[in-house]
Amino acid sequence: MSTTVRGPRRGSVVVMVLTVLMAGLAAPGYAGVSGPAIVGSLTLTQNGPGADVVFAGQCKGNAAQFTTNVSPFDVATTTATSLEGLNLTGVGPSGCLSQPGGENLTVTTVMRPQFFNTGSVITATVVLLYVVQ
Repeated sequence: MSTTVRGPRRGSVVVMVLTVLMAGLAAPGYAGVSGPAIVGSLTLTQNGPGADVVFAGQCKGNAAQFTTNVSPFDVATTTATSLEGLNLTGVGPSGCLSQPGGENLTVTTVMRPQFFNTGSVITATVVLLYVVQ
């Protein structure tokens, strides 16, 4: 009897690799952005006139997480297309672009099949790049 051993969820690894490659394609459309790409899950929850933002992903193979608030922001009317270009100020994770972190980021790519909006909460797989002055 033989047993097949499979690696850890290859499908999710392929999606991550393709997402990072797409970041390179998206970057030319955005003036003033640079890598390394930060890839992961972005959740926006309506909170009064703004939205609470939670990000969990990876940068250079390391965990990258942050929380912030954007205001004004209307979750109910946000689409995958309108989410692209969202600026996130001062949230760059430490050890990614710089050791202390705190740089400005922008959403450059939203993976359409992984975008969900309930009207009060958005979850999406995204690519973030650094805003360069």
